[in-house]
Amino acid sequence: MLICADAKIPRVESSFSQFGQVRLFDSRELQPAFVRDADILLVRSETKVGHELLTGSRVRFVASATAGIDHVDTAYLAEQGIVFASAPGANSRSVAEYVLAALLEIAHRQNISLQSKCIGVVGVGAVGSKVVRICQALGMRVLQNDPPQERLSGGAQFRPFEELYQADLLTLHVPLTFTGADATCHLIDETCLRQLSPSCILLNTSRGGVVDGSSLKQALKEHRLRAAILDVWENEPKVDPELIQMSEIATPHIAGYSYDGKVRATAMIHAAACNFLGVSAEISSDMEPARAVPALQAQARHNLQQLLRELVRNFYDIESDDHSLRTAAAQPASLASRFAELRQKYGVRREFSTTEIALPPPLSHLAPTLRALGFRQRSAN
Repeated sequence: MLICADAKIPRVESSFSQFGQVRLFDSRELQPAFVRDADILLVRSETKVGHELLTGSRVRFVASATAGIDHVDTAYLAEQGIVFASAPGANSRSVAEYVLAALLEIAHRQNISLQSKCIGVVGVGAVGSKVVRICQALGMRVLQNDPPQERLSGGAQFRPFEELYQADLLTLHVPLTFTGADATCHLIDETCLRQLSPSCILLNTSRGGVVDGSSLKQALKEHRLRAAILDVWENEPKVDPELIQMSEIATPHIAGYSYDGKVRATAMIHAAACNFLGVSAEISSDMEPARAVPALQAQARHNLQQLLRELVRNFYDIESDDHSLRTAAAQPASLASRFAELRQKYGVRREFSTTEIALPPPLSHLAPTLRALGFRQRSAN
């Protein structure tokens, strides 16, 4: 059996070699001939999977080590009898932690107190539900919008989309869909942007097409929006350099790129492959992310928000990713290749729970808040 796998999927070779030969590829160079004699294809979001790639191949199982699947033509796979699997929720903690880092960073830059601010969360699935808990732990007032979930559960916590227009911040956690009552393509369009409060900060970590980039640029130019924080972009990797420079925080689609989330995704598609092949889904213990060794020592501060920003920066410095993309955008001719390269060569980022935080006695009252944000504590000496 031949398994063709994206070389950037962590531990993919050691995990899938039990099934047969693993042939690794660079997603930027993948050609149909490479997968023609493959039985299994394992990809990430950079690879478009459909008839152009698979026509004439013997592939019978495709898995994407991602939560989003808009890069996969699932209708084509179904027509061809090709089984498909993905990793929904694998990187949800990573994206939620990115949102926290972004909130703390923009609050620092613009001298905003997040406590009691109102944030609208659009899409309350694996990611959005974690964002809700984080924002509540920060003392923010949270408005939740998720029509599909509202229809299923009838939950009283869900609010109409229009009610979110006056929120201080609006964060998007929906899939990119084009049809149906809940289509999300250009959900944030000119009409919506004109309804938002001029003091609103927009965050998008879902998919670039959920926001109409041209309308967003115009709103920012006319100061009809306080700021935009964007991790995802229309037409990636051919992103708009002007919109990058106009955004308060701009990163190259890496919100979900924690090492832990990537390994979790590998484990999920491994289990799906085992199910497809009818073999045991057990995986060796080395699939678990290695624990980070150092423990962080929180220092006493009067300002909780500043303390949290300092702690988060020990895990993830969002300013570094912002700087890298802005530098790339300064050379528009090479931006597409640099955007792809920033994703391809992204470094190791660990999730909060992998490192313990030592709280000195004067800060012991913060333990419940830190736990709600995903941190682990140990007793300070």
